[in-house]
Amino acid sequence: ARLGDVKGATSCYDTCAVEWPPVPGTDPPAESAEPAVQPDLLGTLLRRDGRLQVTYAGHALYFRQSSPAAGTPERVVTDRHGTWSLLFPHGEPMAAPGQ
Repeated sequence: ARLGDVKGATSCYDTCAVEWPPVPGTDPPAESAEPAVQPDLLGTLLRRDGRLQVTYAGHALYFRQSSPAAGTPERVVTDRHGTWSLLFPHGEPMAAPGQ
């Protein structure tokens, strides 16, 4: 999730969406095979190109293009497009904005 984005919306387009591809969605949202995912927190938002993007607890989800170093995955990444955080199963970011 991109910290600072409004829940239920995205501002990641153009170069940002190339470096952080949006997770494509369906309506209704597809079920996850991950047992920690709470189905009632899955949703979608409509991108300006007309495609759906998966949300979790209202946070738009993205794929990370670069791989973290070996070992534990990074939970928070900051780059030229903002600060990005993994989400807890209950839907909140693992890092609060400003951390």
